[in-house]
Amino acid sequence: MIEDIIRGVFGLPPGVKKINKDLADMRQVARPLVEQLIPWEDEKEIELMSLKLEVKAQKRGLDKI
Repeated sequence: MIEDIIRGVFGLPPGVKKINKDLADMRQVARPLVEQLIPWEDEKEIELMSLKLEVKAQKRGLDKI
């Protein structure tokens, strides 16, 4: 707890032990929900999750944005 406070005050990232503990806790919470998940098919679902990005350039004065 004290380590979390110090890391929060100084803006330091969490340690490896904290990350592993959080992952283990998250896996325990998610374990009962695994049976309710829909099977993943790589090609179909990845297209649904992709972000369409448009590149536009605008001139404003001397700068390009």
